[in-house]
Order: sequence, then C-alpha cells, then structure tokens
Amino acid sequence: YEEFSGLAVNWTSFGTSGHVRRPPTQVNHLLWRGEQNWDWNCYVKSVVRPERVDLDKLYDVHHFPCREGVTVDENRRQVQWMCHDISTETIRINHYLLRSWQDFWEVKAARPRYNGAVPCDENYFNRYDRNEVYDDEISRRFGKTVEP
Repeated sequence: YEEFSGLAVNWTSFGTSGHVRRPPTQVNHLLWRGEQNWDWNCYVKSVVRPERVDLDKLYDVHHFPCREGVTVDENRRQVQWMCHDISTETIRINHYLLRSWQDFWEVKAARPRYNGAVPCDENYFNRYDRNEVYDDEISRRFGKTVEP
C-alpha cells in the first residue's frame, strides 16, 4: 500500500460476550461479535502518511483528508470515512466497544463525549452490545501470549 496516502481498515465490533464484570482479558474472553455486515462495521480506522494529510480539513477521527493521493481499503478501492463494502480478509481491527456492563458504566459512559456524539446511556449499550457471531480467531492466534 506504499503508493497510497492511507489505508482504511474496517473494524469488527465485539460485544460483551455476556460479561457483567470486566473479564480478565479481551483477547481470551470477548469472543462474540456482531455480524460483519452490521452498519457499525462500515466505519474505519486509517493508517496514513502524515505528510500527506491535510490537517486544515481534519474534522473526524475516522477521516483523514489527503493533500495528495488517496486512501484505499484492503482491496485498493478508494474510500473516505466509511466502507460500505466491508472487507476484512487481509486486515481488520477488533473493536471492543463495550467490554462489559461494568466497563461501559465506569469507563465509557463516564468519559466526556466529543461534539455531536450520541450519549452513552442504556440505549447506546443495548444498540452496540452485539454478540451474534462466535469469533475466537484472535484468541487462537495470540491468546497464549496474553496474561490475565
């Protein structure tokens, strides 16, 4: 991807896997996620070449406007701040949005929200606690290296 200004990486959102209290590790205990085509997984995190980012036009943590070149997904398709054609075959980010009921209320809901963000309340928790698909890939690959 060296010829591009940025690489947009889709995330895969994991739910609480039923944990009320904070589990010992994310990698080995948060093994249930939402469906891959769930609309929330359209968002991306970007790996960019900082010298090509137009900081004057930066307005969101998911979008890095380029002064030159373009940002692409793993299939080399140009993207902005969302990928509606979600692809995670080569690279993905595991997004542990909630972790547990305890983490949600003690950490996420307690933090100030950025401008325009929806409040972290019970409706937020219920919308984003997605646990439809069992996915232990990261645990199988790296679980033995993670200490509780």
